[in-house]
Amino acid sequence: MSLLDSAGVMTTDIWCTGAFSFESPLKDLLDSGDYTLEQLLAEDELLQELRGVHPQLMEYFATADAVSDLIRYVILAPDGAPPRPVDEAMRLQPPSALTTS
Repeated sequence: MSLLDSAGVMTTDIWCTGAFSFESPLKDLLDSGDYTLEQLLAEDELLQELRGVHPQLMEYFATADAVSDLIRYVILAPDGAPPRPVDEAMRLQPPSALTTS
């Protein structure tokens, strides 16, 4: 028992006490159990929860379906078309040479 505990001072993490609890749309979505990748990506606090290693989000984003959908978002154009081929001469130039003045 620490000196602070014997004095009745709270020594636990303040975030665990519920003192700053608030309703979270992301938590509600996760609790529903019925959500899509698009719904999760639309939530403002998703990045913060991922940085905090939220177990339910980690489990979801570790699935093969979620990973393949995320990769698809990165490599496909918004209309779903494959990326345009890049001219080989342009691909080998340094990025500074590709900017226009």
